[in-house]
Amino acid sequence: MNSNDYYKEYYKKNREKILSRVKEYNISNKLKINNYKLEHRDEHMQYMKDYHKKNKLKIKEYRHKKNKIDYLKNKTILIKKSRDYRKIPENKQKIRNAYFIREYGINLNDYNNLLKLQNNKCCLCFSDFDFDNKNKFYPRVDHNHKTGIIRGILCNSCNLALGYIYDNLNVAKNIVSYLEKYNL
Repeated sequence: MNSNDYYKEYYKKNREKILSRVKEYNISNKLKINNYKLEHRDEHMQYMKDYHKKNKLKIKEYRHKKNKIDYLKNKTILIKKSRDYRKIPENKQKIRNAYFIREYGINLNDYNNLLKLQNNKCCLCFSDFDFDNKNKFYPRVDHNHKTGIIRGILCNSCNLALGYIYDNLNVAKNIVSYLEKYNL
């Protein structure tokens, strides 16, 4: 058994005793500790920066593992809190705003302004948007997947149609000519 193993084993056996001694020391020497921290703050900050650079992966793995364990321990509580949070009307707007910022780089006001500019109609089929039904005529932000530039707001059906042809202009032209050929 090397010295590292010995100390690890010793710590496991005497953990409570060691922690209580450390706690006692910290309480009785609080002023001394605070003064030391103030005097050596810059050195400590530099040490921590260097440590994080050297051990970035190790720290990331530790945090991931710890977060996963914490989540699994409190999964039902966290899910309930999340559901409760989403039910509050003000929070629904916050969540929606965060979604638009994250996905498209616009906020909820920008989205609402686009809807007004389009008179609450789809850019392609000119159907009125149905805000209650999330199926056929629910408004969706249309954007170029390569550049991220927003082109407008489409109904769900038109947005899906563009997605199915991968925004390919040649396919769109072929669809038009096909429909014209078999005009019913």
